[in-house]
Amino acid sequence: MKMDGWLGVLRRELERVWVIKRQTIGAPLLETYLYITVFGAALGSRINEINGVSYVVFIIPGLAMMALAMNAFSNNSSSLLQQKIMRAIDDQLTSPVSHGGLLAAFTLGGLFRGVIISSLTLFTASFLVDLPLEHPLLLVASFTVIGTFFASLGVLVGLQAKVFD
Repeated sequence: MKMDGWLGVLRRELERVWVIKRQTIGAPLLETYLYITVFGAALGSRINEINGVSYVVFIIPGLAMMALAMNAFSNNSSSLLQQKIMRAIDDQLTSPVSHGGLLAAFTLGGLFRGVIISSLTLFTASFLVDLPLEHPLLLVASFTVIGTFFASLGVLVGLQAKVFD
C-alpha cells in the first residue's frame, strides 16, 4: 500500500479545518460554551451537587464528548457531501489511493477536528472551574473510540447522502 496517497488526503482534510477556523473551530467552541453557560446558570442554580460534584463540573465532560462526536461526524459528512456535489470525489475514487486509505484519511481528519474541539473545551473549562482528572487513560481511550466511531459514521453518511438536509 502506498503511504503518500492517503497522507495527501489526510493533509488536505486537516488544511480544510485550518482554512476555515471560524467555522470548524470557533463556532463549535462557542456552542459548547453557550451550553455550559445556559445549563450551568439555569440548572446549576437549582441543582447544587450530583454525588458531591458541582453541576457545572458534572456536565463539562459530557459536553466535551458531545463536541467530539458532533464535530468528528460533521467534518466527514460535510466534506464528502461537498466533494460529491462538486464532483471532486470522482478524482479521489479513481486515484491510486486504496479505498481503505481514503477511509483512514477521512476518519483521521474527522477525529482530529473532534479532538481539537473537545481538548480546547476541556482546557478552557479547566481555567473556569476546578476540573478534576481522575482517570486520564480512560478519558483518552473513550475519546478515541467514540471519536473514531462518529468519524467513521460521518464518512458513511457523507457517502450515502444526496443533499445537505
